[in-house]
Amino acid sequence: MIPNRHRQQGAALLLVSAALFSGGLGLVLHEPAKIRNDNRQMHILKAAKAALIARAATDDNRPGSLPCPDLATDSSGLANRPGDGKADMLTRNQCPSVIGWLPWVTLNMPPPRDTAGEMLWYVIAPGLRDDDSAAPINGETRSGLHLEGFGDVAALLVAPGSPLSGQQRPSLNPGDYVEHRLIDNGGLSFLQGAGNDLVLPIRLDEVMAAAGQRTANEVLRCLDSHQVIAGQVPWPAAPGNPARQGQHERRFGHLPQTQPRDNIRQEMQQIAGKLLATDLQLRTDAPSMRTALEQQAEIAAYGRNFADGLQRAAREMSRIGGDLDNAGQRLVDTVAKAVANDRIARSEGSAISQDSAVLQERLEALDDAIDRLGFDALVWQAVRQGRHETPGSTRNRTRTLASSLNAASQRFAAQDLAEPRPLQQAIVPYANAIGAVAVDTLELAKIVVSQASTAASEAALNSQLANTLSTLILGKNQALDKLAAWQSKPTPTSSSELSAALQAVREQSAQFSAGLLALSETAIAQPAAAWPLAWASARCDFLDPALSGWWQSNAWHAQVFYQIAGGGPPIEAGGRDRLERLVIVAGPPKNGQQRPSTAVADYLEEINADASRNGDAQRPLPRFTLAGSGTGINDRLAY
Repeated sequence: MIPNRHRQQGAALLLVSAALFSGGLGLVLHEPAKIRNDNRQMHILKAAKAALIARAATDDNRPGSLPCPDLATDSSGLANRPGDGKADMLTRNQCPSVIGWLPWVTLNMPPPRDTAGEMLWYVIAPGLRDDDSAAPINGETRSGLHLEGFGDVAALLVAPGSPLSGQQRPSLNPGDYVEHRLIDNGGLSFLQGAGNDLVLPIRLDEVMAAAGQRTANEVLRCLDSHQVIAGQVPWPAAPGNPARQGQHERRFGHLPQTQPRDNIRQEMQQIAGKLLATDLQLRTDAPSMRTALEQQAEIAAYGRNFADGLQRAAREMSRIGGDLDNAGQRLVDTVAKAVANDRIARSEGSAISQDSAVLQERLEALDDAIDRLGFDALVWQAVRQGRHETPGSTRNRTRTLASSLNAASQRFAAQDLAEPRPLQQAIVPYANAIGAVAVDTLELAKIVVSQASTAASEAALNSQLANTLSTLILGKNQALDKLAAWQSKPTPTSSSELSAALQAVREQSAQFSAGLLALSETAIAQPAAAWPLAWASARCDFLDPALSGWWQSNAWHAQVFYQIAGGGPPIEAGGRDRLERLVIVAGPPKNGQQRPSTAVADYLEEINADASRNGDAQRPLPRFTLAGSGTGINDRLAY
């Protein structure tokens, strides 16, 4: 451990060399020996830069983030000491110091020393610290660290060189290693000065390009895996659509949260059928068993996501039904109170009209939800009671009630607002007519709440069955591990353990299939305009809206687009011309780009921003250009 001779007080010191040229190399002197030495040091700095960018791109918690420098954390309990190569621990969501030694142990790299034998120093941009308080970290992030001539930078790497006069080492004082001021002027800025440090800036766009490429690759793997299991890639959502509703026949846009569905019942039955089909392969040779187990794990993820989507849809219907119930009960009570003494005062008439308007809005909300989610509560109730009900019954009933309420409300208002106003007793029948519609609405609302709540519970149960199946396949010492153990050492014991594990998988798979089929019997076969998207692969779990992972917390969805051929012309990019799909991630905004926006040109550049990708995007241009192959393009592609 390095002795703590000086504690860091306020602003740190850092030199940015007097001259900077491409690549960030600063040369203080130009003698051949100095140049050779700096070239050796630059090689060391570039290796450290590559390690930091790789860490930012591959961080599963927060892509684009960087570790804290190594300077302040001093804890034997945490096995973290100043100068040990481990990143400091966050303190109150902040790095204890933005400057310190490069945390080479955390970066899993050899100790990085300059040609003077000193460990490299490192300055992190506060906006890229690995903590939720820094979120979102994406291609539009401002770093909070400024370097003259570079603007926002992600980090600075410093080879401190030999100590200068007045510098005493070892020390915890940055000024004993680096020689220039870090100032706070609404952000952090490093200014040029004199000294013998060699500084390599890591540009913000370099880090975000790596994080963006990683994001594009992950999304592409998700789409590919979804295609294998579900048979097709989801329809994209239009840019600027806050609900991210996938649109039928659209071929370019954002990753959607919902999809149009023609037959929800059929999709559940197909998932159950896929499970039964893979179950047969579990009784064959070892390679086929492995393939079947991996496929079952993917199908289990699909079924779980579908059940979770059904659960979200049912809960939304239950909430809407509850709002309708509350509004209906309020109107019933208002009318009952108003007609109790066989006359209606002006204030009571106003209350009836106001509550009628609220109930009308709630009926319209239910009608919209039925259109989006295809949830037919009357059909579900009938099936559960062993009766037959015509599909579309809930929608028809909702619209009939809305029409009746509107007519009754208009008749009442015409009398209540008439001048001169009819006798108070004369408008009581009109109020009672409104009350009768409200009573009928209450009956429908209670059915919606009841059936939606039941559906949510059944969906939750099926989700649990899917999770158990996944664990039996992928969990530690479960089926896949037992299969590997048996292949490695085929003994009677390993064979018996494998047979037991496979049997557990088959039983759970059968139970889950039966649960999906039972649930499908009460699912309506009518279309849904915006059913919650069920990703068909565990590779897409990072997109789950119920999770607060890096995708959600760092708001990558606004910068990620994809295009599908979908039966149209194949996509062309990077010299390949027969692509079925392509993912493209927008870089930081360029001059003139205004975000958020519904225009693709506010995110992408050149032919990537072709106007055919706006509007309905049913026939988008099939060609894309890579970053670096044209001027001013910072888009990242995966295909």
